[in-house]
Amino acid sequence: MHGPALSKLVPPLVLLALLAGCSDGPTIQTRTVPHRDRTLAVMTLDGDAAWFLKLSGPDVFVSPLEEDFTAIAESLRVEDDTPRFDLPEGWSREDGTGMRSATLTPPDDFPVELVVTKLPVVGVEPETYVRMNYDRWRGELQLPRLSDGGVGRGREAGEIADRKIGDREATWFDLRGNIEPARMSRVLPAGDIRTGAAVLSLDLPEGWKSLGGDRFRLARFDAGQGVEVSISNARGGMAANVNRWRGQLELPPQTDQEIAAEMEPIRAGEDRGFLIRLVGGEDAADDSIVGVVVPKARDLTYFVKMTGPAGRTEAMDEAFRAFVRSLELG
Repeated sequence: MHGPALSKLVPPLVLLALLAGCSDGPTIQTRTVPHRDRTLAVMTLDGDAAWFLKLSGPDVFVSPLEEDFTAIAESLRVEDDTPRFDLPEGWSREDGTGMRSATLTPPDDFPVELVVTKLPVVGVEPETYVRMNYDRWRGELQLPRLSDGGVGRGREAGEIADRKIGDREATWFDLRGNIEPARMSRVLPAGDIRTGAAVLSLDLPEGWKSLGGDRFRLARFDAGQGVEVSISNARGGMAANVNRWRGQLELPPQTDQEIAAEMEPIRAGEDRGFLIRLVGGEDAADDSIVGVVVPKARDLTYFVKMTGPAGRTEAMDEAFRAFVRSLELG
């Protein structure tokens, strides 16, 4: 690892505040801003993994598809680790790669997509896993994070429901809020990238190619040799997101202090960031994530993430660091 550990450079109380995101978990609140967007999602456990179905976007497009979403989710069956569905008329399917198992697309009049993913569940109780994803999706809709009792209040508010899919236990989510403009925009191929409230300026390393953005990432880049780099932003603390990356690599979650011990400081333009390198567990030993977390004002955090085979991300370490240092994040 390059440079001293983060815990040696940042005062302990400041460090824990950065990792946690905030000291007091807010409760569900009534917002005065009209809710323009909606997320429908289902999570069902399958051994040491979980299947997710998620439809998110402007409410004007998502709400008319609610019955279709329910029918598709209720038809889920897994055959040879492949999800199968009965698609309504006009829907189509495209098989995915990596963590995205499939993309289900409604008729052309609806510019949204239903994403199907499978993620490992390592060292986390089911109720905790529900809360982690609930908080993450609330953050995407610019809703406040919840305290540990949030799942119960979410059920009371009608945002969470428990309903089986066949013989499978399943948790259903229905959230309304406002997705940040930057998360809904695509980006320009290079140079100054303007995405809603975010303004990114960057120096693209030689050989990297822009892949544009999507609803969840401000920008994506093909760095070659099976390595991809992405930029995204979200609300919430470092620890939850680092532990989400660890879960993607089949690694157990860590405490705030353990995460801090593995981080090192790095500049992202004028901002202070923190870098961590993760290599996959036993069943994902060739996979790796090099992530940079850049906290900004108002509980907004940027994430720069390099994924790919461990040996190749190691070889691209200097290029990645130069790329991060060149960033200007709005």
